[in-house]
Amino acid sequence: MNIIEEVLLIESRMSDAKKKFGNLNMYDWQLLDKLDPSDNHKYLMWLAKQYNKVSKSDDELEKFEMEVKTTLSHFYRYPEKYTERDINQYKSVKDLSKSFQDAQLNLSKKEIKRTGAKKVYEDDSYLVVVPTTHEASCFYGAGTKWCTAAEKDGHFNSYSRKGALMYILNKNLPESDPLYKVALYKSYSGGKELYYDATDKEISDIKIGIPQEVERTLQVTYDVMKGAWTEARKGQNYGDPRIEALVNHLGLTNEEDFNIDDIIDEEYTHYTLPIFQYDGAEYAVATHSEADVANYEYVENLIDDIGYEGFGHNIEWYVDGDDVAEDWRGSVEEWVYDEPESYLDEDDKQYFDQDIFDKLTEKQGQLTEYEERVQELYDKDSSSWARDEKEIENLEGEAEELEIEISELEEELEESRDWSDEQKDEYVESYLQDIKDDPVNYLKDMGYGTEELERYIDKEAFIEGVVGDGYRGENLAGYDGEEHEEDVDGTWYYIYRTN
Repeated sequence: MNIIEEVLLIESRMSDAKKKFGNLNMYDWQLLDKLDPSDNHKYLMWLAKQYNKVSKSDDELEKFEMEVKTTLSHFYRYPEKYTERDINQYKSVKDLSKSFQDAQLNLSKKEIKRTGAKKVYEDDSYLVVVPTTHEASCFYGAGTKWCTAAEKDGHFNSYSRKGALMYILNKNLPESDPLYKVALYKSYSGGKELYYDATDKEISDIKIGIPQEVERTLQVTYDVMKGAWTEARKGQNYGDPRIEALVNHLGLTNEEDFNIDDIIDEEYTHYTLPIFQYDGAEYAVATHSEADVANYEYVENLIDDIGYEGFGHNIEWYVDGDDVAEDWRGSVEEWVYDEPESYLDEDDKQYFDQDIFDKLTEKQGQLTEYEERVQELYDKDSSSWARDEKEIENLEGEAEELEIEISELEEELEESRDWSDEQKDEYVESYLQDIKDDPVNYLKDMGYGTEELERYIDKEAFIEGVVGDGYRGENLAGYDGEEHEEDVDGTWYYIYRTN
């Protein structure tokens, strides 16, 4: 298939899907396009069909997006792992998720490794894996509410850096059972084993009911991982350059009774940043890029709490003209096509009724013939005048009738003149371009207020604008709003007191 055929195929699939599901809006199609892992809208029709079944509450939409994102992507990449390779054979997302679960359990050791995970145990009932990458965590955590399997990798990185993270998959339980997937986390610095079911609810190891052989494997795996972590820390003064940065910031190197164990690496994070506690005070410590990511997340969360207006930024700067124009495209097309006279210049009419034009041309030809015949009769010798006078009279009478008909046809022709579809389309695009150039004033002219404007805000651009104001310390340091920096072996670390 050449590139032109490929483009036509993509456009055709999008067009067919929009025709069948005309109830979906621009934002719905943007989401579905994002969820389609193919680059040619291969799954768009199926996605639209499934999306149409979902109630549009925030919880249901979040659940739908989370379920589809990983399962469909895996189906696209590894179709050979599925009994049915035609997506249309799966009548619901639940059906695909069930097959996805089976596919997860049927990966070979080599394939599991390729996903970024280590298989540490498997029998007929259980599969235990250690995710070594965020991608692997999302893959094996699909269908759960674990923060370590969320789209952003901050939580996974934080947990995996400080302890052993293992996923226990029960092959005999349905996806509806919260125990079909269980996450185990245990810090390298001590503490109890923490078990979480698929809903992210903490549970006891007794409730899981795993056999002793699996328990032994979990313990051995933890011991091996902790041993590797301990070995990696040998020869370092603090084990973590962030701790060293905090020690320098607090001036603890000058304290004779200071012990490195007095600094506690907490299990939770602050907008994805690791938290260290010393003498009751807590500090987030991060590199420049990590702090930027955390600041971005802070602003993103704050938008949900106080809205765009709460930041003091001119939201009009961030209204996406392209989104506004596309949202109004259907209305503009309807207006221009239904009432072109309200938008297009009368002088620009180019097209008319061909039948009327043909009749007019015929009548004009007849009139010319009559006039020429009359002139011929007048030019004859006067001796024949008497016998031609009657014919001249008849011809002139018919000519007068033709002139009346011609005049009527000319009026009809003028009334039939219209604008071409090309002219109308050009005007539509020109109208939409004006919207793109000044979306705010257009929306205001249409009676839209602040709340309506907010739906067209480019959220990412707005967050970047707020972040660019340089209030990172005020945002991340909840205690005093101060950002401090320390250099450790050429890398700058930024410190924020959070309590």
